[in-house]
Amino acid sequence: KALAQAARDRQDFICDNDPTENEIIVRDCVDWHRVLHEASIDDIIECIRCRGMHSMLAHRIKKILRRVLDERGVLSLEFLREASTEEANAYLNEIEGMGAKTSACVNLLSLENRDFPVDVNVGRIMARLGWVPLEHDFKLELLEQYAPEESVYEFLSERLNTFDVTMLYELHYHMITLGKVFCAKRDPNCASCPMNSDCEYAKCGGKRRNNNMNNVGVYTPAPNVN
Repeated sequence: KALAQAARDRQDFICDNDPTENEIIVRDCVDWHRVLHEASIDDIIECIRCRGMHSMLAHRIKKILRRVLDERGVLSLEFLREASTEEANAYLNEIEGMGAKTSACVNLLSLENRDFPVDVNVGRIMARLGWVPLEHDFKLELLEQYAPEESVYEFLSERLNTFDVTMLYELHYHMITLGKVFCAKRDPNCASCPMNSDCEYAKCGGKRRNNNMNNVGVYTPAPNVN
């Protein structure tokens, strides 16, 4: 709550409408005031239909816009550019529909803060590669339910956030590409994957998972007590 309040206390940053020739001003292509005040839920659904879960997201978009306008007096989150990663996360996570992955996307892709988005696909890839230690000792080809993304996010944040923003962005992009092209949930193309020589799952033969393993989490070593 303290971090979220610290973010709220930041001043809004509004771009000058008369930039010099050496300045690049990026303006949003969406008129969010019209989305809030004029667009119907059906209008929003039609615009985002290809996204999936469009009905739920359309209602959330309206709620988020209303909340930001009521709270800030302006439809802008530019004040978060002056906030720390922790402050921005705390503020965003208070908004209905915003989770750790979405907040991390805003931090990394929009605010250019050091953060690394983790969803169920990234969690699966990281577990298969062996980059995330799991609580249980079993063959990876038997793994049906991978560690929850919240646990993977916490584990990776402590390690990956030592990288700079450019490296984190590239890793994020490559994880998305790897998951779409090679490391699908079912029938992953291990034989063609460029990571197969370093992947624990591929070393196991990349077999189809044929057993359910529930409650799998990230293994966290006990702290050393001297």
